[in-house]
Amino acid sequence: MEVIFAIATNPFGRLPNILKSKSPPVPPPSSSTEPILRIGILGAAKIVPDGIVLPARNHPSVQLVAIAARDKSRAEVFAKQHGIARVLDSYADVVTDPDVDAVYIPLPNGLHHKWAIEALRNGKHILLEKPSCSNADQTSQVFALAKQRNLVALEAFHYRFHPALHLFGHLVRMATNEGTNPLTRVEADFRVVGAGIPEDDFRFTHALAGGSVTDPGVYPICISLYTVRAAAGPPAHGGTLDFLDWSSRIECSQAKPTLFVPRVEPLTTAHLDPSGKNAIDERMDATLLVPLPGASEDAPTVACTLLSTLRDEVETTIAGITFRTARLSTPTVEAVFKDGTKVRYVGYLAPWVYHSITVTQPSGRKATHQAYAPSPEPTSDAPDGFWNTEDGAGAGIKPEAWWPTYRYQLEVFYQAWRAHTHSTSPATTNNPTTPPPVPPPVWMHADESIAVMQCVDKIYEASGLGKRI
Repeated sequence: MEVIFAIATNPFGRLPNILKSKSPPVPPPSSSTEPILRIGILGAAKIVPDGIVLPARNHPSVQLVAIAARDKSRAEVFAKQHGIARVLDSYADVVTDPDVDAVYIPLPNGLHHKWAIEALRNGKHILLEKPSCSNADQTSQVFALAKQRNLVALEAFHYRFHPALHLFGHLVRMATNEGTNPLTRVEADFRVVGAGIPEDDFRFTHALAGGSVTDPGVYPICISLYTVRAAAGPPAHGGTLDFLDWSSRIECSQAKPTLFVPRVEPLTTAHLDPSGKNAIDERMDATLLVPLPGASEDAPTVACTLLSTLRDEVETTIAGITFRTARLSTPTVEAVFKDGTKVRYVGYLAPWVYHSITVTQPSGRKATHQAYAPSPEPTSDAPDGFWNTEDGAGAGIKPEAWWPTYRYQLEVFYQAWRAHTHSTSPATTNNPTTPPPVPPPVWMHADESIAVMQCVDKIYEASGLGKRI
């Protein structure tokens, strides 16, 4: 609601950049010495234009070279509309194509594991939409295979790569006053506004790992874990966090599901688990008890209160007739500290449209911050890296204020691929005009993807619905 109000009261403040993100400028072709990343796409899902097509259009060194969908005619229409060179007959044709370097996987949740494994087995790097898989065991298998095959695998938590999040992480760390004012609570949500998801969508299908936790719910889980890590600060003595040891100590203290009740057709076997029980959560209210990384076993935990919905409406009854209207909201996370300080980040999912990060002191005094491009404020203590205002994104490319989170994500993925596969190539090492391959300035660790899915499993098990299979 705050985002809608902000845009409505100042429509021209962000509008030019929003429009630019939907019709990004096409840069000149990359120099011959800059490696070209050729991406194939599995499926013509609704996320594909924002998730990969528009970012690739603006990237001088990325080409979308192939697509396949279950319905080939749909893929043909999509390819023509978005300028994708080739339409292949099947997903298998994409992951085995010798002219494809990496595969973007935006398929229904329950198909992620199968096609991520197939792509990796065929030597393809992967950009994998979230949730990474149906459960933590599958996610572990995917990233273990990527490591074994020496391939780049990244879960597409696009919001993680925007500088607004890194500013939020910095402000959270500052609020701890070097650890003397500990973080006590995190509240995070992602509500799908209204009833915009059709009832026959895969998100309501159990066999495809449907449910509010596996789809929108992974966002509040992920940003809550990020917030706790930001409050804890970097590991002592320059070490690295053991994500899996840390996540093994996270507990789910409560998980209350609101089961899906169809309005158009009755429940079908698609909504049921193997035992015949309705196991699709239309909404989930859950609490994770998360220890601060590096804290002792008996240290207090941070209560992370999470809310996810697949539809969110307000019901009003007038003269015996019930009306449903969409509840307007935007994904928000708030960190609360021992002395009452609050750091609230509104609009974390689409910060390029609008966002605000408000620090409220115990006295009630407020300060609001924003970062539509790499911030001049120091953010070097944000977990997992930050965008340097001097170096930009590396490789001679600097982020711009109109960049959506997906454009940052593609930049990160490209740099990881470039550093991974071209660090010793003659075109890179023998040509002084080519920027040297550098690791991306921001990253999301494979073990963090596993940790997020472990939390998903714990919530589903605590709710009585059972983890997805």
